Amino acid sequence: MDASTSTMAEPLSISLRAWPTLDPAKNSLSNQVKRLIEQRGSIRNITEASLMEEIQAAESGESKHGDTIIAGEPAGGLALEGEDGNSKSEDIAVAREEILKKVSQVRMESTQALDFVSLLLSKHAPKAAELTLSPYIKENMPLGCLGTEMMQQQPQKSEAEKRNEEMAGLGGRMQSLGNAADRLLVSAERLEKEVQRETRYWSEILEIKEQGWPVCRLPREKHTLGVRFGFAEAHSEFRNRGLAALRRHEDGTVILDRGSKATDSTLRIRMLRKGKQISTSQEPVSSGLLRARNCLFDEELHHELLREARNLINQSVYCDGDTILVPFKKDIQLSMKLEPPSSQEEGSDSGLPNAVLLTLRLLLCHAHRQNLHRRSHPPPPIRETAPPRPLYSILRPLLEFFQHRLAVECALDIMSGLARIVGTEATLSSFTPFLPSLASQIASTSIPAHQFLVTTLIAPRTSSISFPLPSKQVGLQIDVHTNILPPTFGTSYTVTTTTFPSGSVFANQPRELVFWDWKRTERHVGYMLALDLKGLLLKDEEVRRDWREGAPWEGKMVRNRKGTRDESLEGLFQDGAEKVEMMVGGFEKDGIEVVVNMRSVELRWEVDGERGGRELTSNSNGNSDGEKGVEQMIEAIKDLLKKE
Repeated sequence: MDASTSTMAEPLSISLRAWPTLDPAKNSLSNQVKRLIEQRGSIRNITEASLMEEIQAAESGESKHGDTIIAGEPAGGLALEGEDGNSKSEDIAVAREEILKKVSQVRMESTQALDFVSLLLSKHAPKAAELTLSPYIKENMPLGCLGTEMMQQQPQKSEAEKRNEEMAGLGGRMQSLGNAADRLLVSAERLEKEVQRETRYWSEILEIKEQGWPVCRLPREKHTLGVRFGFAEAHSEFRNRGLAALRRHEDGTVILDRGSKATDSTLRIRMLRKGKQISTSQEPVSSGLLRARNCLFDEELHHELLREARNLINQSVYCDGDTILVPFKKDIQLSMKLEPPSSQEEGSDSGLPNAVLLTLRLLLCHAHRQNLHRRSHPPPPIRETAPPRPLYSILRPLLEFFQHRLAVECALDIMSGLARIVGTEATLSSFTPFLPSLASQIASTSIPAHQFLVTTLIAPRTSSISFPLPSKQVGLQIDVHTNILPPTFGTSYTVTTTTFPSGSVFANQPRELVFWDWKRTERHVGYMLALDLKGLLLKDEEVRRDWREGAPWEGKMVRNRKGTRDESLEGLFQDGAEKVEMMVGGFEKDGIEVVVNMRSVELRWEVDGERGGRELTSNSNGNSDGEKGVEQMIEAIKDLLKKE
């Protein structure tokens, strides 16, 4: 009683606190999802059936996996306690990121599907469809751009039709495989032909290279091969055209592409007599690069000949269009023109035209060497205006050769005939031979043939003819010099008295005289011959007793008679074609005349009304009376003088 009373009497202490309020964030859906992921892992395996099984297992005291559940602990507590908290958090974060990616992907696909359906509906209900379209689609795509169409459902195919389709597909595949095999065979055949063409092409390229032709790339076509067949020292117009492309033909052979300006023309030399052809040059047949090089070289040669011919009009060189006419002899001309190559003409002599053509080509090659020589030396000082391109000397040496040869032949022919008449001999002491006569000299020298020939052609044209007079004590030398440049512009003749005794009739004559044409040279030779005949007459004692020498520089003899006028032996020179006259006497009634006309020497006289004459000429065999005839003529003159 006491104890209870004492107990009741003690004060009762009670702790009061407010009712705990629920945290809204704790029971939020996001927090619960987070807790669920932490406890259960992925929510994919959480289904209504799995949850019911767990509830029933908890009521029976067993877990889903046969473990006993302790009262007061959650079902997943054992699993959570055995795992590492850090690794679990990392797995949860990775899983979360993956879920968010898939959620955004689903959201994007759903948005695209919504936009697609809205665009389909915008054709029929644009206002309603516009409400569900995304802003991007509204800005970039118009409404009603997509449409729909009802399609009838295809009927179900039977088994037979399906088998037929399978067989058709199998046949189509077999046909495609057969076509592919055929195409492969065709490709293999085409590839084999292509290999053959390429092999032929490169073999010909290699053959061109082995022949010495320089092969290179084209400047403007880096993937195309070319060959140089021109001349490096030619003019730029022709030097640039000396490069051609080596293109491949359909059969693999090499095609020489020379450009649009290329022509297959060669220089043709024709010999014309009064406009009619008497002979022509013949070009050997060539092909390929050799023909291209020859044609280009002849084009340049013809071009340079035209340029030079315009400055040689004073030498009777004319240009008729693209034809060049060059004088060769009195009535013979050489025609030079570019013509396409043709076959050899029957019955035509091509010796001289071929020699002229070869000479022209050698002279052009010499001009190329001169260009190289100038280019290898330091250039001249730079001027404001570029110097003009010099003319090549190609026609000039040839014209000088023709004129000199014609002049020497004419002079030698006349002097030889006169020498045969008076019993002497005219010799050609020095002469540059014509083209066919050079073979022996070329064979006897170590100089290359082309260099020897070019040196001969460009050398000064000088020849000498020796002519001894009948007295055998005096000799004449005629030097023939040809130069078509100023100041000569042709051929000059220098007559020199080589030897004569002192006190002779030639003592007061000039030793050397220069004439610019052959007519005056003939007169001077006839005059010297008359003086020599006068000297022979004065050597005779009987003649000197009755006659004496008149003026030493003239062909006169004065009669030693008193009381009468002087009677003379006088040389009269008349301007006539190939005729020089020497008069002996010159009286009104009686006289003696000696005529020297460069073809014959004739003695004519008239004494006491009687006329007579004697002529010294060459006989049919080319011989003459010679010294005997001259002596007879002198005896006849002495007899006439004695009669008077």
